[in-house]
Amino acid sequence: MSSDFQKFNFDRLERELEETVAKEKQYWLENDAKIRAVKQGVPTYDHFRELVNGAHLKPLEKGEKMDEAFTRSRNQPWNMHASSHNQSSDSTEISSTALTSSQLPSNHAAFNLQWKRCGADSEMKFKFLMRYPEEKTIGLDQVFKTDLPVHVFSDCIAVLNELFNTKDHEYVLKILADFSTSKRFKLTLDFLSKREKIILSSLFDKLDSTEISDNLKAVYKIK
Repeated sequence: MSSDFQKFNFDRLERELEETVAKEKQYWLENDAKIRAVKQGVPTYDHFRELVNGAHLKPLEKGEKMDEAFTRSRNQPWNMHASSHNQSSDSTEISSTALTSSQLPSNHAAFNLQWKRCGADSEMKFKFLMRYPEEKTIGLDQVFKTDLPVHVFSDCIAVLNELFNTKDHEYVLKILADFSTSKRFKLTLDFLSKREKIILSSLFDKLDSTEISDNLKAVYKIK
């Protein structure tokens, strides 16, 4: 047996697999909650958020007492994202070499996992994003074809705005264009916070000198 194989951390691999499965399950629960919220016509974003945040909670079962339900709920984390983050704090940081040598994720769940692995390293995240238009093996339009989570989109925009360089303007425009093709793009755009919209406008201000198209501005609701 080779020394590399012996050094391989199978426990870490198992944890990452379990976390990925849990996140995927949580994603579909939240996705269903979003659809229900839109169909029900919830009056405010706070109502929408509460409905989505409680997507993983189970209703009181027939014959179940409140104290039993409380015990069951205590064994179930309220915020699965936060719980998953705490459990994986020792595995979210990886070297840039490992990140750039891996195959590009082809769906939003895999993208999100790889994105989290970059931790708080904006430069690593920027390089990761740039690989899509540079390598052209798969586009972000395919990755986010069916969904574009608000937190992922806003984080990507923040990174692009922070590290924007005019030499990368074509790649940045391609990334923005790809995002806009997602089926959930309009909904995602509507749920950006005021601060996130300011960051988005700042990025477009930097792109102005690169002859950005009026059509893309209109899609992003930039005046």
